[in-house]
Amino acid sequence: MYTFESGRPATFSFNGGLEAESAQRFVYALTAACNASVSDIHVWMNCYGGNIQDAYYAYLAMRSLDVSISIYNVGVCHSSAVTVFLGAEHRFGAKPASFLIHPVKVPANAFVG
Repeated sequence: MYTFESGRPATFSFNGGLEAESAQRFVYALTAACNASVSDIHVWMNCYGGNIQDAYYAYLAMRSLDVSISIYNVGVCHSSAVTVFLGAEHRFGAKPASFLIHPVKVPANAFVG
């Protein structure tokens, strides 16, 4: 699905909602780029948010990879998408971009397997 070149930067986008399927595709792309030994990863983000558990999954995946990740808010980064945004080592926002942060209520056992 993805083709990355060793030693070269990888660039892809995350656009739309944040749910299980989109988070899985995002983590798959990150992992595929890391496994291809890219020099670094650049993510263009435009996401209105979604499921916080899926956002936390993407955040943990980003923090665990041994590659520099830069993320660029090129539109909106709302709600749980902010969690993903914070997973990157380097974070940037375009001048017209917006961020929306609000309280989250998660059941105490939400992250227990």
